[in-house]
Amino acid sequence: MLELVTQTAVCHGSIEGESEPIKLFERTAKAVHIYLLPHPGLINDPLSVLALRVDQTCVADRMRKACHLRLVKPYMVAVRSNNVSAVNEAFNEIYVEEEDYDRLCDSIDLHDNIERIGLALKVEKHDLLEMRRIAAYIYKKAGSWKQSIALSRKDNLYEVAMETCFQSGDSDSCRSCLFISLIRERRNALVDASLFVMN
Repeated sequence: MLELVTQTAVCHGSIEGESEPIKLFERTAKAVHIYLLPHPGLINDPLSVLALRVDQTCVADRMRKACHLRLVKPYMVAVRSNNVSAVNEAFNEIYVEEEDYDRLCDSIDLHDNIERIGLALKVEKHDLLEMRRIAAYIYKKAGSWKQSIALSRKDNLYEVAMETCFQSGDSDSCRSCLFISLIRERRNALVDASLFVMN
């Protein structure tokens, strides 16, 4: 049983089965904070056991505010299959901080319950080209064709911009993108033009 001694001291023990402290954990905002203070390394134990009873959004938001997202990563992995927006966004935040663009892209594809445009705005000004490519990809998935094309052009990714133009179905954007590609990238202009004509 988990026993609360004071607001700053917690005895870590078995919390399986029926016990009174479970009622306290349903009010996760306070309970997570109380447990986090004395035993931050053990926070995943009660969260894993109570995963179905705690408010996952509240836990993710509380850990974000306390700058402990990485600390509860094992818990978040266990509940990620629920596709909760706050948990998905917490993972995406970790991937952006770690500059892990492969996992970020996979996360965007597999877990769709996120604020896409907010994430795109966050990574479109990132130093890494791959992160900016992910921003263009997010805009494309959201149907914001012009923003995706503009971002690809800005990074001189004319082939990606041409593919996005074609997928948008906007022939004016395709012509404009082809024209800019011809002017700026003479060596690859014929390849882009042939891709456009073939499609």
